Amino acid sequence: MHMIQARVTGQRILLACSMVAVTNCVAAAHQIAKGSEPRQRNEPRRNVLVAAHRGGYANDKADDAPENSLANLELAIRRGFDVYETDIQRTSDGIFVIMHDETIDRETNGTGRISEMTYAEVRQLKKRFRDGSLSNHPVATLEQLLTAGRGRILFKPDLKKGVISHFVDLTKLIHRCEMQDQVFLRMGLGDRKKIAKYFGEGCPKIEVMFKVGTSKQAKSVIAQFQPATLQVNLEKGEVVSEDKAAAINYAASRGVLVETHVYSDVKQWDQLAALGVRMFHTAAPDRVLAHLQEKGFHATASRQAGAVPEFWLIGSYPSGWGSKIPRPNEIDFTLFTHIMHFGIYPTRRGEITDELGDDKADVIKRAHAAGTKVVAVIGSEGYGKQFVGATSDKFRKRFVRNIIDFMKKHKYDGISIDWEEDVPGHEEQLSQLMVELHAELKDLEPRPLLMIDVISGLIPPSLSKKVEPLVDSINLMTYFEKGDMEEEYNAHIKAGISAQKLVMGAGIDDDYYDNHKHPERLRRKMRFSKDKGLRGVEFWSFQATPIRKKQWESEFLRIIRQYRD
Repeated sequence: MHMIQARVTGQRILLACSMVAVTNCVAAAHQIAKGSEPRQRNEPRRNVLVAAHRGGYANDKADDAPENSLANLELAIRRGFDVYETDIQRTSDGIFVIMHDETIDRETNGTGRISEMTYAEVRQLKKRFRDGSLSNHPVATLEQLLTAGRGRILFKPDLKKGVISHFVDLTKLIHRCEMQDQVFLRMGLGDRKKIAKYFGEGCPKIEVMFKVGTSKQAKSVIAQFQPATLQVNLEKGEVVSEDKAAAINYAASRGVLVETHVYSDVKQWDQLAALGVRMFHTAAPDRVLAHLQEKGFHATASRQAGAVPEFWLIGSYPSGWGSKIPRPNEIDFTLFTHIMHFGIYPTRRGEITDELGDDKADVIKRAHAAGTKVVAVIGSEGYGKQFVGATSDKFRKRFVRNIIDFMKKHKYDGISIDWEEDVPGHEEQLSQLMVELHAELKDLEPRPLLMIDVISGLIPPSLSKKVEPLVDSINLMTYFEKGDMEEEYNAHIKAGISAQKLVMGAGIDDDYYDNHKHPERLRRKMRFSKDKGLRGVEFWSFQATPIRKKQWESEFLRIIRQYRD
């Protein structure tokens, strides 16, 4: 992930984005962070970011993605937009929700002011499309939106009238979501004194983007806040005045990323880019992006490499399960992005037992040589009671330490928890285990992955939702029946979980639904997972006939390779 460094009120912050283009756009910010002199405007810095107004929703009904919805966010990411512009309101019980208007009348099937409604009331609503017809999409919370976009896109929430009074609580939420590096809050110049006061009183630091209309205002804001971003306001049909050109030049010369709104005047787009504007806010992001790419003002190749996350193809390798399992030298690791390595189990007293055999080092070495990550899976079917004991208050700290030490010792790239029985009645223990594992992993470099395996009926979507902010993926064990895929997907989406956090399970062993005798079933599951914007697909397991017999060019495995290539 590429980082944009900047300095805000004397402190360095990071704006993170997965696109190489961002780094080039604000190369000057690196110099400011290091204390060097401002860059000259004639140095190369051509990439212009695309900020999609409410995500871009001109064809919302055809796309099934109404404005400011989670579906709209996923669409914006897939289309390669750099910044998701959105709007925030707050319910009467303090929940920040994604809504443009102060009332819900236009955007939902309800009526009334959001500030006078509880979140329980708001969550019952459905979003409307532009034509007024009703969608099946709920109103998203800010936390859901940020969680879904972590590491994938920048966010620019526009703080409407009234929301600014909740600024401190808002920044605390953004920090709690660990998203302060991907968010900048846009506001009017009239809010300047309040923001300075909040920061002076110890409010958590966050990047702010002020809207200015003159070069004098631009100089004043830059002197007071040393921001990484600044909006020089342009109204529809407005000609760029000499003073506004001066404002753009001044800000750009000091390493500030300048944004303007752009409309239908293509010649003005080119003029603004030439002046040094490096972010276009637009309600037509597809058209603007295409133009910027054509003109060389957007790094097409690098954007495509980063804007849409890699589709994970996860192979499940229970290498300690007996003679039917292929050895590491018999596996084509290039077929997979990740390996889930099974054979590590909890004890009731918080220890772990290693039944992987003697070849785990060989598995990791060969996988890493193929560019494939290896995740240590803790647990399996039949270890529910051991998990209950290991995650008790008495033994949980020991259990977490043993897991982390095992991962580090053997150079695994992450951890997955596979607790399948006895979860009902012990949900809080599972939740606290994930909290403590996340706390141990989040500051390591490079940060290891944290996953959770979910089997229908044992771990409800509500619990998956609770741990969603902590994990990189929620791996659905949809191996058994024809309807598993749609049923589990719909249940988790209804619970407010981002599709990008979900990994669909494919039971490719001979006795499972998606087995090698029915490649059309696997093809459908792969296509469904890709089209819905899921994180990926996990294949259970390497006991499958084509893998065990090394039939690497079978139709079944060609389907998987198609998504790898």
